[in-house]
Order: sequence, then structure tokens, then C-alpha cells
Amino acid sequence: MSLLFKVVFASAARSTHHKLALDALRQLRGHDAQAWMDVFLRYNRSYLEGAKAPDTQFKDFKNHVLHVQDNYWGGAVAATQKWYAAAHTSFQNQDWEEAAYSVGVLSHYFSDALMPLHTGQSEDEGPIHRAVEWSVCKSYGELRYILETNRDGYPRWECPTGDDWLAQMVRRAAEISNPHYDTVIDHYNLALGTRDPLQGLDQTLKDCLAKCLGFATVGLARIIEKLIDETKSVPPFVDVTLQGIVAAAKMPFRMLAKHIEDVRERETLRLIYDEFERTGKVVDNLSADDAEVRKLHAEEVLHTSLTKLNAQPIRKPGERHGQSATQRDRSVKSVSTAPISDNREQSARVAPEPTKISSAVERLLKEAETKPTPVPRDMLKPKEEVLSPWKAPTQIADEVKPVAPAVPAKAKPESPAVLKMEPIKVESPKTEPKKAEPKPAVAEPAKKAEAAKPKEKEKEKPAAESKLKFYLDRSKQIQDAPSIGNKTAERMRGAGVSTVGELLASHPEKLAAKLNVAHIIPDVIRQWQAEATLCCRVPGLRGHDAQILVACGIDQPAELAECEVDDLLDLIQPFVESPDGQRVLRGSSPPDEEEVTEWIAAAKQARSLKAA
Repeated sequence: MSLLFKVVFASAARSTHHKLALDALRQLRGHDAQAWMDVFLRYNRSYLEGAKAPDTQFKDFKNHVLHVQDNYWGGAVAATQKWYAAAHTSFQNQDWEEAAYSVGVLSHYFSDALMPLHTGQSEDEGPIHRAVEWSVCKSYGELRYILETNRDGYPRWECPTGDDWLAQMVRRAAEISNPHYDTVIDHYNLALGTRDPLQGLDQTLKDCLAKCLGFATVGLARIIEKLIDETKSVPPFVDVTLQGIVAAAKMPFRMLAKHIEDVRERETLRLIYDEFERTGKVVDNLSADDAEVRKLHAEEVLHTSLTKLNAQPIRKPGERHGQSATQRDRSVKSVSTAPISDNREQSARVAPEPTKISSAVERLLKEAETKPTPVPRDMLKPKEEVLSPWKAPTQIADEVKPVAPAVPAKAKPESPAVLKMEPIKVESPKTEPKKAEPKPAVAEPAKKAEAAKPKEKEKEKPAAESKLKFYLDRSKQIQDAPSIGNKTAERMRGAGVSTVGELLASHPEKLAAKLNVAHIIPDVIRQWQAEATLCCRVPGLRGHDAQILVACGIDQPAELAECEVDDLLDLIQPFVESPDGQRVLRGSSPPDEEEVTEWIAAAKQARSLKAA
């Protein structure tokens, strides 16, 4: 798998539609399959923009549904055909960027038909619709793992014959997913899913949704193949090596955008859940697409008023959560490294995966620096100035607090000049620097790492430590939270927030209004809450560890547990090498493979926030 695919998937795939569009490229068949993947990756910005345009630009929400039991009410068929025609024209004109955009758009309309809640309509789905889609997005790696290992693999699906072949495919997609409509409502746990999106789905839901994702991925790949065949197109040459460098340089900013989108979605889901808890259903906080489809369905199909619908009681969602299928162990594989499906024919043009010597970005940067013509990737060396500096809203505390490095041997002398010039808080203030404490052994990978250390280091660890150690809990004073300095702590206390628990319970918009400080906006407060949550839930995780993870878009223990060591190292590297990352580290060495392994192992033993 190319560096460009990995970087784009990890940093730019912010939604299920993005991930499906990218995964479909790995299902292309034929001797030019890799070359066509490179074309779409070369124009990944347009491709992914198209994949979300129906939600963000067109907002033609009736075209996102196809209700099987209402005589196929909805516009998904016509919309998919329209954008297939647009892509067809762009392929003939060899306008590859426009072609990528059009294929991205049609991928949205086609794959929506494979979302069960887009194939029917009832008042029962109101409280859970948006939460289910969020859980699917955040559980995508696990769903794909189920599809590829625990089930029968990707489905075999070919384009039908006839002039209306595409309409047949869209209708068939809706028919495949519609039987799972009631299953989604009965098995989705809204309370769990609102707090942690990965917990909302039980095994029954995971299995049926994995099946739907498989059909969406393969179906889109077959549509792209048909498009190529009908236009008799030949893939143009594109330099994906250069594009990989550019994408890697932009990765920190894309990850920040991804994180901001995450925290906004979480806040939206909290409002939906609060209304459901108060009233027993959701009307006022329905998302724009759900509200529009509900209104049009009431007018055109039910011929009733919204007033009557509002008064209609609903069945409680999630009544069968955890029943039927037995829960299986979750995969810890990264989404971006899952194996390619066995029904894809390997292209002869696929090059062998290069040996990993440092990070993929470093290899490519050396290539760009030393040779004007392409050379083997294993000759590459880093060129630091190519990477853009990271600008993250994490870094807005009032003063610096001394750091307690996770591993004492890594600590470097601290510079007083940095303490004065860089107002970034990393650890809690104390009257004297806190002595570094060793990380607890929290799982097998961590135990093996500890066993490999010199004996003198083992002596620093408490003997027979059997209890997991957490460095933060809800009862701690507010200044003990990551990123909260003394000055901000005083402001927080003035706003009625004295403990970590009170910070976590605060409404970001309301707290920001109380503080009335220009640089402390709601998104900054959400970031502080995410950092504190990680420290409260993950054993052995310190403040600066949480700051690094949250700045790189990982703010849930379950997400951290799903990471692979190499991928996580590549993800955090641009940040820790940036000026902001260096200020967070404050002279300590950046996290290495051993420390990152411990993070992932610890995340698998995370406690609930209620227990913190």
C-alpha cells in the first residue's frame, strides 16, 4: 500500500463516505488497477470533497434515501445516474480532477442506499439515526476487520446487464440493507454510543453493518470499472511519490480539522441524547437531513402533519442490545493497514512494499532532496524544513508547568528561556519539580518491554505492583488537568470550576462565555476536556502524553487501543517535531516505539470515566 493512500486515509478520511470511497479503490481489478488508484489518490482532495458534497453543499436530502417498502420513495437512483453521466463525460474529456469529483459524488448517493436507516422511515429512528452513523464511522476499522476475517470476506457483486444496470444496482443495494432497519433500532444502545461511539454497536449490529459496508465498497468499485470500460479510458501517469510528500506535510492540519469535527459531532449527539432523556423522543435536535426527510415523507407518503408525528410515541431503542450474536474480541488493527480483499486481482504494476527504516515521510524527503529523478525509497533521509509547522489550539495555556517525563532516562536539561517565551502548560504545578514515576505494566506488550530493560531500571519500579496507576481523576484540582496553568485555574475557579470533574461536566459554550477570555473558545475547552478524559481513563498516561494524542486527533481510549504502533508513531511524528510539540515535550525525548506500545496496551485496560 502506498504512502499516499496511508496518509490520505489516516488524515483526510473524516467520514464513512470518505473511507468507503478510498476503500473502493483497493477493490479495483485488472492490470491497470493500481494506476487508476494512483489517479484518484492524485486528486484525493476533489475525490473526497465530492464524497461529502451531497451533505455539505447540495443538501438534497431526499436523494440520500430509497425506501424499499414505500415503493422505492426517494431520489438515490436518479442522483446516482446523474453523477455517473457527469463522470462519464469527464472521463471522455480526460478531465481527471473533475472525474474524481463526480465519482466521489456518485459514491455518496450509491452507498447511502446501503445504510439501513436510509431505506425506511419511522419515528423510532429519530433518537439514534445520527448516533448510529457516528458509531459506524468510528468503528469502521473493526467493521472492516469483521468483514475480512470473521465473515465470508467481501461479497461477489457484478454489474447487471441492460440499459438500466445502474438503477438496478442502487435498488438492489437498498434491498440488501433494508431487512436490517429494525435490527439497527432494536440493537443500538444510545446511552453507550453517545459516550463512546464504539460501544453503541453490539455484535449483531457489527455483523450486519459490516455486510452492508462490504457491498458498498465492492459495488462502487464495479461502477468505477464499468465507467472505465465504457469510456475505454487509459490511466494517465501521475507522480504519487511527490503527492505523498505534499500530503504528509499537510497531515497535521488535516488531523486537526478531523479532531475539531469529532468534538463538534460529540456535542451534537449530547444535545440529541439530552432531548431524548427529557422527552422520550427527538424532534428539536434532529439533524437537518433527518428533519428534511421526515418532513417530506410525512407530506408525500404518510399525508399527515408534523404535529401529529410529534405526538406519536416511539419504542425505546436498544431493547435487544447485546442479545443474539455473542460478542467477539475487537480487532486492534489500524484501519489503514487492513489486508486487501482476496477478490481483487493484483496489478502487475504494484511495487513491493519498501522496508521501513524510519518514517515514510523521511524516506520521501531524502529522495526529493538528493535526486532530481526517482530513486529507490530506501535511500531517503529527512529534510525537516519541508514539513509545515503545526498550529493546534491545544497550546493556549497561561504559563508553563514543569514536566515529569514518562521515563526518567529520556529527560533532557530544560531551558529557562523556553519557560519564559513559550506559555504552554504540560504538567501540574508543584512547589518543586515532581519526581518521575515509572509507568505501570498494563498489558502483555508492556510487560515484555519492561522485562527487556536493564535491571537498574527495574529497581525503580515498585515491587509486585498489581494495581493500575492513574495519574488523574475527577477529584483532582483543576490545575492538575493537562493544559491548565495557574492563571487559567484561577479563572476557572472564578467561573465555578474547581476540579477536573467539574471541567468534564461543563458545557463548553457556557463555560467559555463565563470565562470571557478571547483565546479560550469552546473548542479549546473541548480539547482540555479530551486531554483530561484520556488521563482519567487510561492507566499510566501522563498529561503531556494526552496532549500529544489529542493534538493528533486521538481522544478516545478505544481509538488508541485500535492503533498499531508503527502507524501511531508516524501519526504523532509531525507534531512532536514541530515547535508546539517540542514545547509540550519540554526537553524530553519524543515517544518511542516502547512508550507508544505501552500507551496502546494501557488503552485496552481503560476504565470508565464514572470510575475515575
